[in-house]
Amino acid sequence: MKKPLVKPAVAAFEITGRCPLKCRHCRAAAVADGADPLDTAACKALLKGLADYCRCVLIFTGGEPMMRDDIFELVAYSRSIGLRPVMATCGERLDRDAMRRLKDAGLLSFSFSLDGADAASHDAFRQSEGAFELVMKVVKTAKEVGIRFQINTTLTRLNADAMEDIAALAVKLGAACWNPFILVPVGRGEAIRQLLFAPDEYEVVLERLAELKKNAADRPAADLRPAVCPRRTAKKTPECRQNPRLPCGYGICFYQSPRRRADVRLSGAIRGQSGRGRI
Repeated sequence: MKKPLVKPAVAAFEITGRCPLKCRHCRAAAVADGADPLDTAACKALLKGLADYCRCVLIFTGGEPMMRDDIFELVAYSRSIGLRPVMATCGERLDRDAMRRLKDAGLLSFSFSLDGADAASHDAFRQSEGAFELVMKVVKTAKEVGIRFQINTTLTRLNADAMEDIAALAVKLGAACWNPFILVPVGRGEAIRQLLFAPDEYEVVLERLAELKKNAADRPAADLRPAVCPRRTAKKTPECRQNPRLPCGYGICFYQSPRRRADVRLSGAIRGQSGRGRI
């Protein structure tokens, strides 16, 4: 019996390789300068192809999406063809006017990253002084403008002990959800493999995440959505218990654009491409 085709619920589109930060774990190994591989027309062609296939959540990512001058046009276009645009951003160039323009264009949500509960730890991991304060600033502006936001955290041996404090900060800031990831050694992350959890450490981290998830149910100020959960620990979270056969990353695709083409992958952490988008 032929299995039904599963269309993605979420698509991430890497629209630039530029970013002012130098984050130690950056999957894209983003740099401050350089040309974007796809121009506006090529981006729109890819977005149209995606929308014709399925109307999903579209994450504008990079690099830093706000480095592109046409980002407002691309957000508006994606919304006009039925996609649901959101943005993963470090907060660069996101003043009140920019946020209002993005909201008017149809952007539904931001994701901001916090890899520490204070400036010292977060800025060190992002290798950029002031990165923590920038997140605090754009969170305040997002709330004033009225755009939903979530907090993402990459968990490593550096910040595992502060996991509960980071989750508490996300709640205090008013995030719609806290989304913890486990470090994946790709891009610049290959150079920090020593920060990966050993299997027994990983197990403890997942137990703590499951406990946080359980406790969060009694305090729904912010949802907790672990982004990485191995099958061997499927019993630990309700989502995995309800869908024990679903692979991690189920329902997600990733558009990467090196050398003026649009590679399609099941994850930004998978090296091999699964196809190529039409541009």
